[in-house]
Amino acid sequence: MFKGKGNIVLVGGGGAGMSALALLFRDLGYDNIIVIDKNQSEITEKLAKQWIHVIIGHGNYEVQREDYVIYSDIQAIKEWPEVSKSFALQERNDNKHFHRPFTYSEFLGEISKRFRTVSFAWSNGKSSITWLAVYGAHKLFATFGIGILGAFMPDFDNQNYALNHEAKDDIKSIFDSLFTAKNATDPQLFKKYRFFVEACEFKNHFLHYDNDFSVVTNIDHDHVDFFPTMESYVEAFEQLIIHTKHTAFMSQQAHDVLEQYADITAIASPIKISPALWQKIPFTTLFGEHHQWNANQIAALFQAMDPSLEETTISSSLKDFRWLWRRMELLKDLGNGSLLYTDYSHHAPALQANINALRERYPHHTITALFQPHQARRVVEGWHDFAAALRQYDQCVIYTLYTAREKIEDFDFSKVTSHTIDSFQRLGELFADECQWTYETDLTTILQTIHHAGDNHILVIFAAGNLDYLVRTKL
Repeated sequence: MFKGKGNIVLVGGGGAGMSALALLFRDLGYDNIIVIDKNQSEITEKLAKQWIHVIIGHGNYEVQREDYVIYSDIQAIKEWPEVSKSFALQERNDNKHFHRPFTYSEFLGEISKRFRTVSFAWSNGKSSITWLAVYGAHKLFATFGIGILGAFMPDFDNQNYALNHEAKDDIKSIFDSLFTAKNATDPQLFKKYRFFVEACEFKNHFLHYDNDFSVVTNIDHDHVDFFPTMESYVEAFEQLIIHTKHTAFMSQQAHDVLEQYADITAIASPIKISPALWQKIPFTTLFGEHHQWNANQIAALFQAMDPSLEETTISSSLKDFRWLWRRMELLKDLGNGSLLYTDYSHHAPALQANINALRERYPHHTITALFQPHQARRVVEGWHDFAAALRQYDQCVIYTLYTAREKIEDFDFSKVTSHTIDSFQRLGELFADECQWTYETDLTTILQTIHHAGDNHILVIFAAGNLDYLVRTKL
């Protein structure tokens, strides 16, 4: 185990969450951080600029027993030699030697054991509400400690983590005890500070966390490769709530879904359903009713944490929140009343929420979606919902399906089409036909759509894959 003379090794450290850990460690003063990732990216470049040792490509670092290894829980990364070596070292543990690798979510679980933890978990929009809560909490609570998120935030020096610098020495002491197996956390610091975390349900990751509070704003079937049925998906959220010590805050939609698929009367943990909107926050930059509902959930949470807080105080703490990286981020002013946004939305409900928000904000503009579907399985499962949402845009171009590690032979397409599908490109073409839009594999078409936008035109890149990065490099 890490004893001060080894390195903190983050394998797959170029991801949004893993990079947050690397940057947090650096801010706390650790200078023995090594980030390993397969490909160079905007994030790895950002890490390198913070004097973090970044290694591109696997097999270029030999893990030592003294190292503290944290790895992204993706099958391909598990097979990287650094992770394999870490597991081999663990198998050789004895009375004098101890080594254990942690997945990203397991490590967050270790953090949560030492802080009063609030998990923000739901099917889509996790980063937005978590950052909004962090933005308010760091103003209102002296005991706010850290936040770990999946998006970069301009109001926190464009970082994807938040740290209470007034409590930095205390928090560093807590992490020192975490990295050192034999040193217990100072009892005076144990559970003194609050930890806000964006909690992912995939592979039940969020069940590693020791939650004092949890917030669930929506439950829409996702990650169907791990949760094949809605029942199995809802069960994960049910377990999250059961293991929440104090209160789980839920929207009416999330509560209705939970009640439909689970025996809600058997859940001992208190559940609080958000009431009707208590007031409309005059956000400076944010737009869309979904942000108002997020603020409503946060207000209920904050008042549970401190009943003396007044609604006006909470509203003031939230209203100047701006935007997040790739969350309706204004990428470029195209002139003549036209704007280019970029957004991480890759679920049908999120696309629906965004067109509603855009129509309210820009009622007299033409609105175009530049949509890159993320994972074939998600497309197949949400086939009709995606079509219904995308047809509401004035124009839409569907760009190359981002499939990652999927294989075409693993799919049964019979429930969505009678056509033969022998490639992901064919799937993308048929999906675009269903949506009544065009399918493009040439980035040039996307760029031309942007550059030739007419007056009063709002274009939004919707992508969790690589389209955002490809466009940014060409603008």
